[in-house]
Amino acid sequence: MRRLIILYAVILLVLLPVAGCQQQSPSLPDIESLTYTNSEYGFSVEYPKDWDILEDYMGRVVVFIGPSVLEETYYININISIEQLSEEMTLEDYGITVESNTQMALPDYNKVDEYSTTIGGQPATVSTLTATVELEGTEYTLKDSCAIFIEDSVGYIITYDVPQEFHDQYADCFELVIGTFEFD
Repeated sequence: MRRLIILYAVILLVLLPVAGCQQQSPSLPDIESLTYTNSEYGFSVEYPKDWDILEDYMGRVVVFIGPSVLEETYYININISIEQLSEEMTLEDYGITVESNTQMALPDYNKVDEYSTTIGGQPATVSTLTATVELEGTEYTLKDSCAIFIEDSVGYIITYDVPQEFHDQYADCFELVIGTFEFD
């Protein structure tokens, strides 16, 4: 029996590094969801069933509004912005532009993570940042995630906007949105 356990341990030690090298598709979170379709911009996406929707709000194509937190003073949200790019841009160049604009809007912006993925069949970059903002006299420390990608000279930005202490609690909602985004 002891030999069998040692054999399994050796096999496991040999296979684990190999398994870690394989590209794995992230699984979608198990969240009850609805599908939002935007025929004007030609995309659809799933969002949490109990969240509200605002369309064409403050320059955003759509805002998915989640629960209120911090004694009902801040609503967790995921929003999608779209902009026609004036010139042909690479994803890297678009990322630099988006980051520069973010730094101007949020002077204490700090990027804490970044990774590459695919959204809607397009290469994408997802960044996580922290920043402090003041809204109606109250200061909030945010930990936002921002996914950017390009399709036919149109830049897409999906932002997960949340106070820092709630980021991990609702991160699966952001994963649902970016994982189900599809072009029609």
